[in-house]
Amino acid sequence: MSSTDATLDGTCPRDVEADDDVRHFDQLSDRAQRVVAAADADWTHSVDAPTPALTDADVVVFTDYYRVE
Repeated sequence: MSSTDATLDGTCPRDVEADDDVRHFDQLSDRAQRVVAAADADWTHSVDAPTPALTDADVVVFTDYYRVE
């Protein structure tokens, strides 16, 4: 994954692996929360210049489960 972009792909809770690093929205930094909320709101789920708090996670739980790619 590039340091300048990432994608949040919707996933199903049953597809989350036991060894996945799962972060809930409230566990993210303020900046990462803004990035996730903006990506969710515009339906593209594309993230420009993601934060380490986001890219270090395999899955983020917000309004849905998102796999960080």
